[in-house]
Amino acid sequence: MGIWNQMKKFNIIRDIQEKANRWNFNGERFNCHNSIIDKHLKTGDYTVEGIEDIFTIEKKSTVNEIFMNFGRGRARFYREIKRLSEYKHPFIIVDATPEMIMCGSPYSKLSPSNVISCLLGIQIKYHIPIIYAGRVGEDLAYDIMRKVWNYSQTGELDAITDR
Repeated sequence: MGIWNQMKKFNIIRDIQEKANRWNFNGERFNCHNSIIDKHLKTGDYTVEGIEDIFTIEKKSTVNEIFMNFGRGRARFYREIKRLSEYKHPFIIVDATPEMIMCGSPYSKLSPSNVISCLLGIQIKYHIPIIYAGRVGEDLAYDIMRKVWNYSQTGELDAITDR
């Protein structure tokens, strides 16, 4: 049995404000965690208990939400990005593909290419990985949580160079 299979299970913390389209991590595939704890997170929507001060995942559920973040919600969104950038291991997972974003939002006058450009700018300026997950966001979030947790348990997370 490899070291990854010997790791102790972790607890997922989900922000209490995460209500619509939230991830529940149910099913056989999601077998590395003990429980999901719903509590207030100052930044992000998901993290792992014990490493919540260095790791967080911000979830973007829909194309409309992304467009809203660069429209009327821009100031609030960039305050959130600033807080995310203070984490050693922040992630943004978008439940959409770039192609979906390029189709635009019927609720926004923003140009899809400008939204993509803003998302690229966040990755470059703030060093926050953005994962365009389409329909597999929950799976990818779980894999990221599992990897970060396992690295934290073996001491490898500490070895990763600070930004």
